Amino acid sequence: MDLSNSNTVKNLSDAFAGESMANRKYLFFAEVTRQLGMPELSKLFRETANQETEHAFAHFRLLHPELVVGD
Repeated sequence: MDLSNSNTVKNLSDAFAGESMANRKYLFFAEVTRQLGMPELSKLFRETANQETEHAFAHFRLLHPELVVGD
């Protein structure tokens, strides 16, 4: 599917950037809460970061289908 002449590519790029930034923020707070002795909260932040990674990967796959191996 050719998306080069639409806002879709920009929107996907923006979404990828947002999900990537969210991932890093959640990892930051996971580390802060770990250092503060809150392992349960740290784990929750890490799990949320992993979800953001999956979202970012989904956007990236749509932006770069030529890099996708298998289904």
